[in-house]
Amino acid sequence: MSIELFRALAHKHRYVVYKMLEAGPLTKGEIARRLGISIAHLSYHIARLKDAGLVIEYREGYRKYLRLSKRLVVEVWDSSHKNTLNKHTLIRD
Repeated sequence: MSIELFRALAHKHRYVVYKMLEAGPLTKGEIARRLGISIAHLSYHIARLKDAGLVIEYREGYRKYLRLSKRLVVEVWDSSHKNTLNKHTLIRD
């Protein structure tokens, strides 16, 4: 698994966008509204996700949608963070 995939998901906005797209395709406008950020700011993060090969943009009629191209990596990411959190919890207890 490429480190670029993890780097792409390291920022909270990119990670949340990825998780949102797990439910299905969305437009940039829909995502920006849910995140409370500008489309310009979102476009930067979408570009990073595209560069990592995680997100694909496609057109349906007059609208452009984003969808996931890779799903497995987040399951690995989630489990690695869960293990890290469990280790920290055990140290504190």
